[in-house]
Amino acid sequence: MKHVFMTVALVALADTAVAQDWSGAYVGVQSANSSYTNSFFVNDVFDSSFDGGGSMNGVFAGYNHQIGNLVLGGEIAFLSGEPALDAFPDYFYTDMLDLKARAGYAFGRVLPYAVVGWSRTEWANSGLTPVNADGFAYGIGAEFLVTDRVVVGLEYLQRDLVADNFVEFPADNIEGDFSSVAFRIGYKF
Repeated sequence: MKHVFMTVALVALADTAVAQDWSGAYVGVQSANSSYTNSFFVNDVFDSSFDGGGSMNGVFAGYNHQIGNLVLGGEIAFLSGEPALDAFPDYFYTDMLDLKARAGYAFGRVLPYAVVGWSRTEWANSGLTPVNADGFAYGIGAEFLVTDRVVVGLEYLQRDLVADNFVEFPADNIEGDFSSVAFRIGYKF
């Protein structure tokens, strides 16, 4: 009898784990806290590094496809804000665009996932021409279905940004180690 009970319990748990469908389109809003370290180079020789960070807010949209418990998807996300250098607040990153591929494993209403992608932003200063900064992005996240349509989650994203097309100082370039933790609320269609 003990084995029958355990078998029924395991089948019920397995059925619950795959019963939730994560497939489909979704949209949402996010609020992120960012921090970064910028390394400055002149003629490819390290010059100095400075830390910075700040809050950013934005939106995201994507699509998931579920195969068993495996959930694959793509997402575009936008964050608005001006996280600045701590020592020089006139130097900052502006609006961040992230294109991401996601892969996760569904445990019923919980979806942990990994992210890889590409990010683009601008490095700006009040007195200089802004320059594009872009690079590889990667991270992890987890989402929870509060209802069959409402999703909440956290996402950690690391971006390796490079800015090297300065108009005023063509020999300069910046390598940014930019990370963010975002709280996300979404709606699944």
